[in-house]
Amino acid sequence: TRKEKEYIYKHCDKIFFLSNWIKEQFFNDLKIASDTNFDVFYPGVQKISVFPKNKKNIILFSGKLNESKGYNIFIEAVSRFISNNKNWEAIAIGSESRRFINKNKNITELGQISHSHVLKMMSECKIAVANSTWEEPMGRLPIEAASRGAFPIVSKSGGLTETLSVDFSILKENTSEILYKKLQYLKNNPKKLLGLQKKVFNNFALSV
Repeated sequence: TRKEKEYIYKHCDKIFFLSNWIKEQFFNDLKIASDTNFDVFYPGVQKISVFPKNKKNIILFSGKLNESKGYNIFIEAVSRFISNNKNWEAIAIGSESRRFINKNKNITELGQISHSHVLKMMSECKIAVANSTWEEPMGRLPIEAASRGAFPIVSKSGGLTETLSVDFSILKENTSEILYKKLQYLKNNPKKLLGLQKKVFNNFALSV
């Protein structure tokens, strides 16, 4: 609430935000000018030392399997993509206790797995997708994907785009058709995809 934010402002020597988007939300109803007492501190992840050599034709989704995370859009686009490209595989990590989205035969769902296993999957896949429909305060998927040489594709929601180094990975519109076309383009241009993967990996600046 506004009252709670005013209390934080008056009683803290320093306030760190996990993204510029969160910072903007903090000030959106306060008559307070941003100053040196406020800073953005993105969470990091330990980057692997060498770009993985044996990447597989895998498209990875990680998060709640619901519409807020865009999983329904992901399923529609990626199922169509896999149907037309049998040498590719789609994997989803996560769960949803109040699930309304039906499972799809073209998407392998792993459920809840350990964080170390998630990072291992990031090292193996070529593309990772985070196409949330709600305003994500800060997305970890682009950070973890880039640290493992997986090319992240994200929507414009909230702070998802802030840690990206390649604008091409941002969906112009968060629709299944746009996502499908982007996946087809990357599949049809493997050298381009490999170059983008290496670019996000080499430009990764959030290693801890």
